[in-house]
Amino acid sequence: MVWLIDRPVNAADIRVVHESSVPIVFFCAPSHPFATSSPVPIEQLSEVPWILAEKGTNYRWQLEQDLAARHQYIRARIEIGSTSNIIDFVAKNLGVSLLPSYTLKQAIDAGRIVPFQIKGYEMHMQSQFLVFRKRWIPGAIAKLMSYF
Repeated sequence: MVWLIDRPVNAADIRVVHESSVPIVFFCAPSHPFATSSPVPIEQLSEVPWILAEKGTNYRWQLEQDLAARHQYIRARIEIGSTSNIIDFVAKNLGVSLLPSYTLKQAIDAGRIVPFQIKGYEMHMQSQFLVFRKRWIPGAIAKLMSYF
């Protein structure tokens, strides 16, 4: 069984056990100008420093593709492999970022970071539990699958 957050998987040998939409949230420090100017014009995204997950992360890749289609790109950035470090750097007002919504709840509730909207732009990924159709499924996985 595999759990991933990505664009929808559609393959003949894969069974999607469960899927749901996960909002990808843009966020900044409460003192950042984007915190009070939401929704932010998409053109302004290239004017600020970014704290991003490593290259190839699906939501980062999607953002870069969507910006490239608009002839925009992110210039200044720091790449970090840890979600909690990304949140910490953003909370210290070192840049803005985006992460799946469920990773941000505690920091938002604590007032450490603030979500902001992009004018005319939203991003969602699919949370998906997948299994191979022709593989044996252990009892514990079958029990877990029964909850979906």
